[in-house]
Amino acid sequence: LSFTKTVRDPEGPLPLQLTLLGTGRNARGGVQTLTTSKQAQDILSRLKNKGVNSVNARYQGVFGGGTKQVAPEKLRPLLRLGGTRGIEDLRAFSKSQGYYVFLDVQALPAGGKAGQSINLAGAPLQAVIPHAAQGGLRTLRSAESVNLSVRAFLRRLAGMGTAGISLGDLGNMLYTSYNAESAPNREATAKRLAQYLPCLSAQWFVMMDTGYFYSIRSADAVVNLPLEPQVTMPTPGRYMPVPLLPIILHGSVDYSGPALNQSDNSATALLRAIAYGASPAYVWAANSNDAEKDPLYFENGLESAVLAYTKINETLAGLHGERIVGYSYDLDTSVSVTTYSNDAVVYVNFGKKEVSVKGVKIIPGDCRVVGGNQPEAQ
Repeated sequence: LSFTKTVRDPEGPLPLQLTLLGTGRNARGGVQTLTTSKQAQDILSRLKNKGVNSVNARYQGVFGGGTKQVAPEKLRPLLRLGGTRGIEDLRAFSKSQGYYVFLDVQALPAGGKAGQSINLAGAPLQAVIPHAAQGGLRTLRSAESVNLSVRAFLRRLAGMGTAGISLGDLGNMLYTSYNAESAPNREATAKRLAQYLPCLSAQWFVMMDTGYFYSIRSADAVVNLPLEPQVTMPTPGRYMPVPLLPIILHGSVDYSGPALNQSDNSATALLRAIAYGASPAYVWAANSNDAEKDPLYFENGLESAVLAYTKINETLAGLHGERIVGYSYDLDTSVSVTTYSNDAVVYVNFGKKEVSVKGVKIIPGDCRVVGGNQPEAQ
């Protein structure tokens, strides 16, 4: 997998990748307002005032049905969040601040009852959604239908003046359960779904969730990229996998791991983001039923997000557009070493003791950068 493009601002800071929850589900299964477009603008304004100069804001659950969208060609902005005018105002404000807003769209659902078959290339096909709220099967549309419906939706989206779209489902799932003998295989389906992505990315900034290889080539930003080992090594405790996707993507795509405010250990997650050259990520809502304890309530995470953004950009200054050319992790010292194409080397100490590597001292839970445009270590 090769890339010829570069990130939008190679000389600028890594962006804060922020998911704003417009709506959610209440206890009765109905749509609950979490962040209006005006509240979203207020959150972004506060970030700007605190020195966060680059944000990719994913606005989720903003259309009819909230997080349970039916089909993109039927979507309309929710009036309870501010409607089309609210989105226009949010986009105009974001543009004035150098921020980008991505409206989250579920492109594959076709409506109908769960478990209903669809037809792809003449073969009945059912799709299993692993993380669906109710589990089981969900109706999905064909690749050809996706192309037509998304194009129709984007014509309306253009009138809203938005900078980009977040394709919340195309990046993190594939059709599965190929039961019919004439059904296409996963590879063929992925290729067909990916056919219309380049034309979208030519017109819009595109954000992907998770980012499988078939979709990631067309992305400008990726959220929820796995930043922890996803495989079991043959000798537990003695080997660490190489972060393949960050090595491939850095300098071409802005990417972030899971949200820091949803991590079991946010300090370690922040160090891992630095080691992998990833942007900091957060998921926020402006309203909460339990504001004091809710990790998604933005007031509880605002200062932490500013500190994380500052820490990552102070450490990785000048490396936004550089390629990662090497990575290693020493199990004895718990230090990772990431090397960039401009010869900068980032050392991250995940351990509990101060460590010296090639004359570079790194205190526990911290990082150091040597080479590139950075001053030499003392």
